[in-house]
Amino acid sequence: MRVAEEADLIIGVDTHLDTHTAAMCDARGRVTSQLEVPPTIAGYA
Repeated sequence: MRVAEEADLIIGVDTHLDTHTAAMCDARGRVTSQLEVPPTIAGYA
């Protein structure tokens, strides 16, 4: 079973020293939304 067969949207987060990036993809893997924030108190808020 593949996750894309069960879910309409999939969210992933990639964390790095300078930025954190979250992306939401549809079942075909196309990015529908993306957010990049700094790993600071303001970014976490």
